[in-house]
Amino acid sequence: MALSTMVTSNLLIPILIRTKAIDLNKAQQLSSSIVFARRAAVAFTILWAYIYFKIIANSTPLVDTGWVSFVGIAQLAPAMLGGLFWRSATKAGAKAGILAGFIVWGAMLPLPALWPDWAALLADSEQHPVPRAAFWSLLTNLIFYVGVSLRSKPSALELTQAALFIDDEDHSPFAEPEEDDHSQILNHDIVALLSRFMSEQALEWAKQFFEEKGKAYQPMSLANNQFIQAAENTLGGVLGTASARAIFASMVKQKPIGQKQLFKMLQETEALLRYTREIESKSAILQRTQAELQQANEQLKELAQMKDDFVSTVTHELRTPLTSIKSLSQILKERKDSLPAERQAQFLAVIFKESQRLGRLIDEVLDFQRLEQRKMSFSYSRFLVQELLADVLLILEESMQQNGVTLENKLQSLRPNYIIEADYDRLKQVLINLISNAIKFKQAGRPLRIQIDAEKNGKELIFSVSDNGIGIPNELHQSIFEQFKQGQLPSRDKPKGSGLGLAICKQIIEQHRGHIWLSSQPNFGSTFYFSIPLTTKK
Repeated sequence: MALSTMVTSNLLIPILIRTKAIDLNKAQQLSSSIVFARRAAVAFTILWAYIYFKIIANSTPLVDTGWVSFVGIAQLAPAMLGGLFWRSATKAGAKAGILAGFIVWGAMLPLPALWPDWAALLADSEQHPVPRAAFWSLLTNLIFYVGVSLRSKPSALELTQAALFIDDEDHSPFAEPEEDDHSQILNHDIVALLSRFMSEQALEWAKQFFEEKGKAYQPMSLANNQFIQAAENTLGGVLGTASARAIFASMVKQKPIGQKQLFKMLQETEALLRYTREIESKSAILQRTQAELQQANEQLKELAQMKDDFVSTVTHELRTPLTSIKSLSQILKERKDSLPAERQAQFLAVIFKESQRLGRLIDEVLDFQRLEQRKMSFSYSRFLVQELLADVLLILEESMQQNGVTLENKLQSLRPNYIIEADYDRLKQVLINLISNAIKFKQAGRPLRIQIDAEKNGKELIFSVSDNGIGIPNELHQSIFEQFKQGQLPSRDKPKGSGLGLAICKQIIEQHRGHIWLSSQPNFGSTFYFSIPLTTKK
């Protein structure tokens, strides 16, 4: 069981992970793969033991089996010892030497025990097979190890490990600097080296180090041993201890690593750090994108809800006048002869009024669609602002009388009489909408007062429509001009209309190169402003 556990943990599982045969992110698959690998290792161990027992154990003494195993494990010795004492050794050379040694060992010791004919070819009465196999396998191992190492280039990691483990004691990066050992490197050079990996933090770190020592940081002074050691430890936190020690060993003591090797190591490290920063940057971008997508999704949900409310409102608004028209028309049809003429006139007036209401609602929906698709046409002309307002008030006169509106028209006294160039009908539509909203959202139990004014501001004329109605909360001052927002207003009863009026007003004013805004306080009324470029004055 111990041997099967070792085979599973150190051989099978690493191979399965490296070949991506199992997915570490799937816990169930990982667990089942480990169980399967362990069972396979147990079965393989038992099977191999049985084969050994049947073929080798009865014919080979136990001590010879021990020597065979010893020669096999000895194939690791050249790579291990060379890695500790030979700077030019490489990983490729170690792999080649171990593989070649194991091939010779297998051919000269285990294979003859399994295949007698092969044993007859290698028979030698003058020399024991174990020493002979040990000599030739280790010699082959060593030849391949040295040959391949000399023909292959060590990587930056291998150079760092060589500097860490191979340097002699006097120049080893493990050696502690003596107190009287003065380097020929400046504080500025140390900071410059750290800056390649720590940016501006290197200078701040150096200043803080000397402050803690009760000294001032002097860039052009020679670096003392304490500062060098502290800088090496700091760099080790970024690159790792081995790389930091190797770099400082070369920089400060002018020893093991050559200049080309040092710069190559630095370039590879810089590339790694740059790649890491790119990954961090992309990760931050992905997080921001995810947040933006989530916000957009919430906005889409809100818009979908508003559209549902809009459809419900428009359906209700269409049904109400249609119901009135249908009912009154049916009464007139069935009781035409019995109804007094005065009553018939009243019914016809209601039918006409509801038809106008239905037409306005349909016009709003069509106007908004045309504005959204940039298909609405504008016909510009010059006219007096007083003429425009007089036309608007004439249209709304009956509605204002029915609702007891007190109107203060300051445009009557506006001097001089200003002329603007705009689409007369569209601007009239804006004023009608603003005044109608003031009537629609009046405060219950309070007489409604509406004030209309205009004043010059530079090269534009600013109109204002004020009322003492229910007002609008501050959080809705911007969104009130968006589509489908009417249902969010703080009114008791659901107001009439499509909820598109202010959105249409905003787009009409913007088409005239103007702006629309408001100021309001709940329960104290509202004032809507919009600006129109001024042409001339009469």
